[in-house]
Amino acid sequence: LSGLTNFALNQSYTFKWRDATGDGIEWYNNLKDLEVKKLTDGMIATSGFSMSASLYVGVMGSAGMAEVVVNLSEAKKINKVVLRDIADNGGSFADLNSTSIAVSVSDDGVEYTPVEGLVDTLYFSYKVSDSGSVTQFKDLYTHSIDFSQVSAKFVKIRFQSTKYCMSITEVEVYGPTIQGDEPVVELGDANGDGEIDNLD
Repeated sequence: LSGLTNFALNQSYTFKWRDATGDGIEWYNNLKDLEVKKLTDGMIATSGFSMSASLYVGVMGSAGMAEVVVNLSEAKKINKVVLRDIADNGGSFADLNSTSIAVSVSDDGVEYTPVEGLVDTLYFSYKVSDSGSVTQFKDLYTHSIDFSQVSAKFVKIRFQSTKYCMSITEVEVYGPTIQGDEPVVELGDANGDGEIDNLD
């Protein structure tokens, strides 16, 4: 994504499913995330669903609500969250419920402010080979959720399953790569040196 950086990459997070954590979660077979690392490790699945695919986090429970809270380590300006999930067409897994997606932000990890005006754009996932051929993975979905820029150290993302099982391969939080404030240029100061003079 041009001009944007994934600030969630390799950052710590907490994961809840139906209000449970860790061993209390009803994991799908071996698709566990007990070390709480898979969702921000940058390792995105590039093949269809498999129960042995270690890149997935799979959970079970009808209409369950998932909650991921990413700690960005320091406050960042952010404007996009990306969720990558899977669906095995005709099976127990389905794409997450787009209308259930909610994002909230916090500076201290205690008090959260909801982010309004979320715009979710759904893409299929693709892989481009060295020869340039493009393969679409019909079971892999990418939700790109855009919103007006906010500042946050902690980002809470909630979303709901639409079938009995749900599986996620990555959670990403994006913001401008250049985080500094835009310089304030005084009216008439054409060269931006802080003075209005014959050099402007």
